[in-house]
Amino acid sequence: MRAPFLVLITALLGLALVPYPGSPAAASCAGPTLAIEGHDDGRRIPLVPGEEVTVTGRGFSTGCDDTGSQSVTPSCSGDDVGEEGKSEPMSDIELVVLQGKQTPEQISLAVADAGSAEDNELGQVTWTFVVPSTLSPGPAVLETVESEPLRVRIVRPSPVE
Repeated sequence: MRAPFLVLITALLGLALVPYPGSPAAASCAGPTLAIEGHDDGRRIPLVPGEEVTVTGRGFSTGCDDTGSQSVTPSCSGDDVGEEGKSEPMSDIELVVLQGKQTPEQISLAVADAGSAEDNELGQVTWTFVVPSTLSPGPAVLETVESEPLRVRIVRPSPVE
């Protein structure tokens, strides 16, 4: 009597632990991203105080129209979608650098508007700035209110020979 009962319990537990396949996602609704051209190896990007740097951003638009549909997915709020269900470019996007562990110091680097669908650059942003000389050598992060952080490392300039 015990053996069939144990087999039944084992089978039920096995079924409970098997992952249930979900439906494929219709849209990613991925958050905005930042990048510096030529640096995509996952390491902290070296920035030298006094040098000019250009950071590009993608995905800086409201709503979640990445499938071309007019519907809103559960991970995106209908309040974010612009007129007629279309994604709209974000404006006045401030790029900042954060440095320090306990209470990071935040320094504004640049402000820009995202491109629009009319110029075929919906959600694309470019910021160009000079790395502040007030930053200390070591790890730092570039980010906006909406984006994932971009890890950088402030380095001393190479001595001129």
